[in-house]
Amino acid sequence: MSNYGWQKVFQNDANGATVFGDKSKLINAVRSGYPISIGWGGGGVEHVTDANFLTIYEGEVFAQIQTILGQNPIIENDSVKIKFREQNHWTMITGTNG
Repeated sequence: MSNYGWQKVFQNDANGATVFGDKSKLINAVRSGYPISIGWGGGGVEHVTDANFLTIYEGEVFAQIQTILGQNPIIENDSVKIKFREQNHWTMITGTNG
């Protein structure tokens, strides 16, 4: 583990297969109290946020995020803007098992 900056230690796909890293390093980071961020996306959009509640169960890690206000990228005349989607509040639990 690095004491400086963010370090990617694990990534899985939608089915739980390892794409990058070592799940045991993620579990060690959780147990050591390191701040954990999670990322997801698709269609050219990437989201990253802090995991606010973490659970380790039978070798899998589950992360819950705080509810966030949705946002939507808008492309207008070769520029990109972000618009709040005030009607959308997102909450999520994700796991290393997909």
